[in-house]
Amino acid sequence: ISAESREVDGASRAFQKFFQTDAAINPGNSGGPLVNTRGEVIGINTAIVSRTGAYQGLGFALPSNVAVGVYNQIIKLGRVARGSIGISFRDDASQAPLLRRYGAENGGVFVNQVTPNWPADKAGIRIEDIIIEVDGTPVPDGDALIQVVSREPVGSIIPVKLLRNGETMTVNVEIADREELLRAANGERERQREAATPKAAAAGTRPTFENLSAEKRKELKFEEKDGILVTKITAASFAEDLGLGENDIVVTVNRRPVSTAKALTEFWQ
Repeated sequence: ISAESREVDGASRAFQKFFQTDAAINPGNSGGPLVNTRGEVIGINTAIVSRTGAYQGLGFALPSNVAVGVYNQIIKLGRVARGSIGISFRDDASQAPLLRRYGAENGGVFVNQVTPNWPADKAGIRIEDIIIEVDGTPVPDGDALIQVVSREPVGSIIPVKLLRNGETMTVNVEIADREELLRAANGERERQREAATPKAAAAGTRPTFENLSAEKRKELKFEEKDGILVTKITAASFAEDLGLGENDIVVTVNRRPVSTAKALTEFWQ
């Protein structure tokens, strides 16, 4: 092992920190074990740095404790549930002087935003608080905070030490499911977009349909019993992206015949 907590392009920066190793990892070795001199598995071979596709002296392996944690969650829950407390923060070099100014000499995480009604908010964490320790583990930066929080079991309650106005305090925070937080955030953004879009404007992006008259069927030389005529398509709309065009005839939806323009319009909505 020549380095720890290395990042690999294309991997999730927040959750995948790799061992860097000079043990040979050749094509086909990915997924195999990285062992120490006692024959103990310490990692799962994952990637190499190479210009040719062959081993060139540098490889990366996922630590075995990370793999075991993922395995146990999949067996228990059927998926990987990562912890979250519902805050956002900036994590770059520009934060160091700000942290020192606020009294965090050994680093920390400056809270920029607290998600309403999520664990951090309920525990009393505020904007401009600086988180310096989680469950007894120092968190000098955002990566460290994510690593500690993400591996805590969802539903557990952990102490979070923070600086506020130069004073140290500790609050107890319940760990929430990161996926649920992201889903709630995405849902809120979608609701805001819908609220900002007038219904009339939204309706104008939908295609319009009409029942095929006998004259229209004859004109279009369409002899099928079912079928609905597309009369209008808005440019750059979803319908146009699907390839629908004016004077197209919709015969089936989900492999079922459509017989009225009203039914097709209701389905589209």
